[in-house]
Amino acid sequence: MPMQPNASSQGTAGIYAGDGNSPQKSAHTISELIRQTRKNFLERKLEIMPGLFFNQFETLQTIHFYLNSKFENGDTDENGNDKFFHNIINHRNAQSTKNIDLDTKDVRVTTDQENKYWASWILRMDLREWMRKEFFAYNLNQLAEDLPRFGSVVWKKFSETGTDGKTHLRIRSVDLRDLIVDQSVECMRDSQLTVERIVMNAQQLKDMADFGGWDKDEVEKLTKTGMTTVKKDRFLRNRDVENAGAYSLTDALPAIDVYEVWGYVPKTYLPDDMKGEDPKPDEYEYVMAIVAGIETGSQDRLLFCEKASPEEYPYKDVHFRKLPGRWLGLGNTEILIPLQIRINELVNRFFSALRLGSIHLFQTRGRLHQKNLLQDAIDGDIIESTHPIDPLATEIRAFSQYQNEIQNIEALADRMCNTPEVVTGESMPAATPFRLGAQLGTSAAKIFDFIRENCGIFVGDVLRNWVLEDLREELTKEHILNLIGSVDELAAFDEAYRKSVLYNEVKKYVLENHYLPSVEDFQIAERALSDQMKNGDRKIKVEEGFHEPDFLDTAQIVIDPTGETEDKGAISETLGNILQIVTSNPAILQDPNARMIIGRIMESSGISPLKLTGFVSQPQPPQGAAPAEAASPASQKFSANPGDAAAGGGGPVASKMAMG
Repeated sequence: MPMQPNASSQGTAGIYAGDGNSPQKSAHTISELIRQTRKNFLERKLEIMPGLFFNQFETLQTIHFYLNSKFENGDTDENGNDKFFHNIINHRNAQSTKNIDLDTKDVRVTTDQENKYWASWILRMDLREWMRKEFFAYNLNQLAEDLPRFGSVVWKKFSETGTDGKTHLRIRSVDLRDLIVDQSVECMRDSQLTVERIVMNAQQLKDMADFGGWDKDEVEKLTKTGMTTVKKDRFLRNRDVENAGAYSLTDALPAIDVYEVWGYVPKTYLPDDMKGEDPKPDEYEYVMAIVAGIETGSQDRLLFCEKASPEEYPYKDVHFRKLPGRWLGLGNTEILIPLQIRINELVNRFFSALRLGSIHLFQTRGRLHQKNLLQDAIDGDIIESTHPIDPLATEIRAFSQYQNEIQNIEALADRMCNTPEVVTGESMPAATPFRLGAQLGTSAAKIFDFIRENCGIFVGDVLRNWVLEDLREELTKEHILNLIGSVDELAAFDEAYRKSVLYNEVKKYVLENHYLPSVEDFQIAERALSDQMKNGDRKIKVEEGFHEPDFLDTAQIVIDPTGETEDKGAISETLGNILQIVTSNPAILQDPNARMIIGRIMESSGISPLKLTGFVSQPQPPQGAAPAEAASPASQKFSANPGDAAAGGGGPVASKMAMG
């Protein structure tokens, strides 16, 4: 189970990386494997093609500098003057965030099973309730912010024990500064080793020893000997060149670096109780391990190690743009680095020229007693000179070329990041035709639609394979559900619920009395039920077993923020055809087979069948009540639409239906 305070996991742990008394310096330990992996990740470069090199950590370092509008080589020039950072990145990242933002309302649940429209809708409400409780909308907002900034976003799942004593699924975003993966893989799941660095304090370590299965003896030794040796700087850096004077919370509160490892490890690197007999160097085992003290040099300890399965891998990744040969995606920040360098040079040259242009300098061939006219001369002075005193030309040159170059860089940045005026909301050129502006807007949005689609696939995969699997046991139990949905969906549900309650009560009454209720009683009950639904909370009780295992196995969760499933032409054509069918044969919706076919056609076109009035499955009256219904003038109407029946007869059925 992934590491997190209060996480619930079990496994084998409790030995040094070495022989049990002192850390071992041999390379055949998990600690040394992590240390070497970390060193290679920080210092060595990936050669994508001959002569084309890439280092993920150096790229992230530059990204963080530029996001904070800082120069990597300092904020002053060789003369001690301040340098100016003209940021062209952050506002373009904000525009991308705006256009790829996802919302919890975009979640859709579909299934191939027939007559499961309401089950899909209720499952969607269950997922929305979970997202509301877990503040999942924050994860979606952070995804939209970080993706254009860094090019990649990684989510991690872990278990946490809540105040109710139950274990809950948690999902958080991983800081890429603390993540080590194979820089060349397409997906981080393909990385042979995944290492995450987490800074923990003494209490968190003790919690993991008490509740997470970590070795208590090793945790106690670690808290006593290694807690004050590591600064909590929250990113991977070389300790040999660390600035000891940099501020850190660790200056007041001790903490230590803990590394969580997932992947295939040679059996010879494993603890003695996991190696087996005579392990071979070419034999590997998939494990999850926890190592601490890597950065202290001599106090590295193996706190936890157990065999795992690749299916337990707790990370998922999504990318803004992909380049072949490297894992880290290409975000707006990285793609604008060359332009940022150019525009910073231009801006600083301009301000240097402006600084010089504001100075008044003079020249003469003769000798004067005055060295500075502002200091040595006052108003009214007569200056004797055998040679003229001429001003030096210090005005700014090539100002128009400077402006043109700035405009060219800004325009190129807009093209590279897909942020023209039509996307940012700025005024377009006055001569732009309206129709052309609309076409440009549609074309510009297509790129963001593609990115949002990838994000939707990523989030849908998380909800389907992490959240739904974790909630499977709770979903099959009886539970109370708060309804959240669109006006059309809630109206359709209200109508279906009203008809279901009325039908069940009428069915019960007919079986007991052998005749339908009176018109007055039925109308009273109908009004009472409608008032109750209008004024009451929108809550329903989901019965135990309502979500069948087969349905949960086949349910698919998709995110549709782009409206991709809503093909306007297909929707119009589908609705037109259905309108003709229903108009020519209104009773067709009473045929279960016809309803199933129409529902499948509507779903395939991106239309919810629940929005079609009368589509909800109508329960058929009991066969034993046929003679009584034949004698009632409302029997035919009730069989067609139980919720709108107005039958003759008598009996105290109104109160029963209102209470139901």
